[in-house]
Amino acid sequence: MAAVVASKLKGHLRETHIFDVREPQEVKASGAIPLSINVPLDLLEKALEREQEFFLRSFDAPKPPPSDTLIMYCKKGTRAEKAADIALRCGYKKTKVYPGGWDEWSRLTKE
Repeated sequence: MAAVVASKLKGHLRETHIFDVREPQEVKASGAIPLSINVPLDLLEKALEREQEFFLRSFDAPKPPPSDTLIMYCKKGTRAEKAADIALRCGYKKTKVYPGGWDEWSRLTKE
């Protein structure tokens, strides 16, 4: 599975779909990477398998086509790895993981 580093991620925010797979209360409490879509891990498979309207209604963002690149992140990387496996099974072959997660991102962007 391909991994992404923060410096590369910062330069491609508009060219990819970044999925924050933490729970909504975690995102609300600590923040999120700009332009990321919060799709909790336990809802991800359903979200990627359902129709566009369901995704848009549930996550307030268009569902990316399977040909697009997805980057998964969480707090530290464990859930992101699981999320990437789910996305790959759902046909998203260009799925990557940001293993540093929110912990790394928030630390690096404060510097």
